Amino acid sequence: MKRSTYKKFAAVLAAAAAMTLTGCGQDPAPVAAAPGAVGVPGVGVPGGCIPLSSPIPFTGTGNTLAQMGYTSYKLLAGQMPPPPAGTGQVYGQMMLGGGGGGQITRQSANGSITLSLASNTTPTNITGTIQISPAEQQIITSYVMSGQIPLFNTTPVSGTYMYPTYPYTYGTPTQIPAGQQICVSNIAISASIYQYSSGQASFGSVDIAVYLNNTMHGYVLML
Repeated sequence: MKRSTYKKFAAVLAAAAAMTLTGCGQDPAPVAAAPGAVGVPGVGVPGGCIPLSSPIPFTGTGNTLAQMGYTSYKLLAGQMPPPPAGTGQVYGQMMLGGGGGGQITRQSANGSITLSLASNTTPTNITGTIQISPAEQQIITSYVMSGQIPLFNTTPVSGTYMYPTYPYTYGTPTQIPAGQQICVSNIAISASIYQYSSGQASFGSVDIAVYLNNTMHGYVLML
């Protein structure tokens, strides 16, 4: 299941984008990470590039929360990967930093997320933290070292490489340059959320597009 294609992620985003929603995030361009040296971790400030092994706090503003049923909602937050990996739609802004704990949690073998919603209406603001599991960190590193996620290649690579997805692309093996490392510069979230009359909430599916080293290349963390 973990190695399933990204088609499910893209299809859900496309369906949600087709809905008529009032006040959806309408930023015309991708939300860029704050200036900084590629591969050099931030220092906990918004926009910093955070090492894979560290907790990754995030803050979202103007994100979309679409009601799908009596108790179910679809949260779409941030810049979705452009085609062919995703829809390219933008649902408000996302920035690393701030964040913290949250009342909605999900943990799996691939990692964990905690999230708080400012409201049950659209647009909404969110805060939270994600943690990538050691096993997933190794997988991401292997994709980078094989060149399938092209972060440190000497020849510039256009487009978006977001894994796991198909068609499967073979890259040019590369080494991580001295003084640099793989880090997370931004994320986008597609998640199902269930709200109960008791006031409690829980996640259904959670897919997180993890952008690396101030690029549009990255990895889909499926929780």
